[in-house]
Amino acid sequence: MDSIGIQAPTLAQPRIGILGYGDIGSRLLRRSGWPGLALCRRQKPLPPGCGWQRADSGDIASYRDCLAELDALVLTLTPGERSDEGYRRAYVAPLQALVSHCQSMARPPLLLFVSSTAVYAQNRGEWVDENSPTEPSRYNGQRMLEAEQCLAASGLDYCIVRFSGIYGPGRQRLLAKLVEEVEQGVAVSGDGGWGNRIHADDCAAVLQFVIEQTERRKVYLASDREPSQRWMAKQFIAELKGLPFSQPSGLAVSGKRCQPQALLDQGFSFHYPSFREGYKALLNGD
Repeated sequence: MDSIGIQAPTLAQPRIGILGYGDIGSRLLRRSGWPGLALCRRQKPLPPGCGWQRADSGDIASYRDCLAELDALVLTLTPGERSDEGYRRAYVAPLQALVSHCQSMARPPLLLFVSSTAVYAQNRGEWVDENSPTEPSRYNGQRMLEAEQCLAASGLDYCIVRFSGIYGPGRQRLLAKLVEEVEQGVAVSGDGGWGNRIHADDCAAVLQFVIEQTERRKVYLASDREPSQRWMAKQFIAELKGLPFSQPSGLAVSGKRCQPQALLDQGFSFHYPSFREGYKALLNGD
């Protein structure tokens, strides 16, 4: 997919719509202070100056009338079920309907699609960035890539942000599992796998940064600056807790290593540059 930079308008106070409004959308509106419109099925707490409209991402008629008022529409969609059909309904069908409508608009908004590093199939510890091949073998990556391709072929002003594993307050399942294994002294076969993470606060910061760019790229990979094998995270947790840990050997390597090259090239600075800062904050209750 072409990721050459394009000229984008400078927006001092952009009017933002967030389709599928949830945790990341809330963080974006809070940190930016921009006037925003939450588009979701149920009303949720909103920052001052923001509004809500009942909307279903699968039914464009529920929100299309507001699109002309927006400078950007951020799509933070989630599947109702973990299946091929669930991902098609959550990502591909809404993008197809949205693109079709926006192509008929006199002034369509920027379409900012929150995608995933699942579009990469690399699984032997390879480094990947925005220009790496995307040949997913699993349904989730295939459907996300199909949605990306729908945008890329649309002729509209769009941007794709591929997030790696998001963690933070309320998103601590993996961290809790690692802590449990460290405390019990358990090693597992997956400890040699490379993992990539980004804190939820940095997710919101990335989205704000991208919208503000005057030389906006079409694709960004958003992951912190330090991929790590699973055992490395466990070693760090053990150090924080003062528990014994022995570095394993002979582990099978899997996974990929994500490099957020476009963000770094444009000067983005991570608040949590690695899992170390983020995990420490969570374990300290910050």
